[in-house]
Amino acid sequence: MGLFTFIWFFVVPMPGLLVLTFPGDHRVWRLLSSVLLFGATALGVVFAAGLLSLALEWWEKHGVARRGLLASVEEEYRAFQAMASQPGKLTQVDTAYLYAMFTDVQTYFDQRSYAYARRTLGRIKQILKAGAGPDAAMGGPP
Repeated sequence: MGLFTFIWFFVVPMPGLLVLTFPGDHRVWRLLSSVLLFGATALGVVFAAGLLSLALEWWEKHGVARRGLLASVEEEYRAFQAMASQPGKLTQVDTAYLYAMFTDVQTYFDQRSYAYARRTLGRIKQILKAGAGPDAAMGGPP
């Protein structure tokens, strides 16, 4: 349906001057070239904004010299694996909690919700820095 509507503009000749008549004997006219220029400019702005958003998203994810969010997640996961391999460092509950948080981070990446991924990564860093489970990072058991 959209294709046939688009073809219609090539089949039916368009006048070079568009005149709109309003009640009260008011008329407004525009050249077709100015209307097309406005449409092309609006389309160009939309494409430029889309490219800018893709560039900013890439910057957030990869950063400069691989110091973006993705590298931070990989670094924290390696630290988690090293801590989990040491006996007595993390309990099974703590290990499961951290695995769930890393799964959340992966889900946020898939949804391109980098702010949530960064927030969850901050909680992971806090827990790993405390050297124990979530209770130690949050000030002890409730």
